[in-house]
Amino acid sequence: MKTNLYALVGAFLTYMAVSGSALAQDMVYEPKNPAFGGNTFNYLWLQSSATAQDKLKDPDAESPSSGFDRDPLQDFTDNLNR
Repeated sequence: MKTNLYALVGAFLTYMAVSGSALAQDMVYEPKNPAFGGNTFNYLWLQSSATAQDKLKDPDAESPSSGFDRDPLQDFTDNLNR
């Protein structure tokens, strides 16, 4: 009876050791940020996410011009000066 118990415990421990290693896998960390070695296709997603979360506005910044409110004479003068 005692030998059967030892055999059963030994078989159970062997089963647990084998089944645990068969299901294990290596965990590898991969950063999301391309600056730290992540996938380069994540760049636009990270940039758009940061832009959407940005709540700080520069009070001294000019509003983006649409191109129609610029003075053509000033543009001509700037082109000549260049």
